[in-house]
Amino acid sequence: MRAASEGDDLTVLVAGALHLVPRAEHASLAVRRTRRRLETAASSSAIAAHVDGLQHQLGAGPCVEAVATGQVCLVDDVRNDHRWPAWSDGVTALGVGSVLCVPLAASAEPLGALTVCSRQEHAFDAEGLDVSVALAGVVGHLVQVREERDQLSVALQSRHTIGVAQGILMARYHLGVEGAFAVLRRLSADHNTKLRDVAAQVAAGGDLPDGATGDGRR
Repeated sequence: MRAASEGDDLTVLVAGALHLVPRAEHASLAVRRTRRRLETAASSSAIAAHVDGLQHQLGAGPCVEAVATGQVCLVDDVRNDHRWPAWSDGVTALGVGSVLCVPLAASAEPLGALTVCSRQEHAFDAEGLDVSVALAGVVGHLVQVREERDQLSVALQSRHTIGVAQGILMARYHLGVEGAFAVLRRLSADHNTKLRDVAAQVAAGGDLPDGATGDGRR
């Protein structure tokens, strides 16, 4: 079992697909890092990773389609499916006959997709589809919780950094809390830089960018 940074829970769930989805021989999970970029977070084998990775490289394939449309994408016969020729050729060379991709629909936009593969053509029937959709729901919830946790962690760190920078400006330029924050906000706008990055620069070295003054003027 291969996994990236998402952790053991996602790895276990992907492995579970091999036991729960009839005729599934390989499984992988792709998560969306940006609107246009998918990344394999966990896979059960090198073949599963390649089925995903080739799509990420080409920007086309059933997983990409499932995430873009929010709809299940089934490839019953990879060899004779001509929707994504380059992907089909590469996956056929691995001995994969059919692929099922289910979007992780835990939010307004899919967070990624769960993919199961088989050497057989027409391997996934209604039962396999139902099980895959149910499992994708669980995985999607876990991915969403992790993303929200990470966002909260970043927000808390940013708040701490901004507070430190405010303290430095207050001590150096005899400003109040609001005055120090106004300086950081003005510097952020003047330099087209995120507020937390301006604050981090001040917190790290105690200096204002490019000779700006404590009242926010250059």
